[in-house]
Amino acid sequence: MIGNDHQLWVNRTQAKRFQEAIAAKKAAERPEDVAPVIWKAMTDGMESMLETLTREIAEYEAKLGEGQSSKSRA
Repeated sequence: MIGNDHQLWVNRTQAKRFQEAIAAKKAAERPEDVAPVIWKAMTDGMESMLETLTREIAEYEAKLGEGQSSKSRA
């Protein structure tokens, strides 16, 4: 869970890195010494982490938006 703007920056940076890594992995051929199931599991794991980061970013940004709304009402 993101608790401050620095953590938000870190999560955004990591999400971008995961997007790039997933794209590179999908463009690459599976090495012969890596079983297909392992290759897929690696991709699935990266995609799962990206989904988690993206969800946490959205949740934090929503909380920021709620805070802005509350301040503008006061």
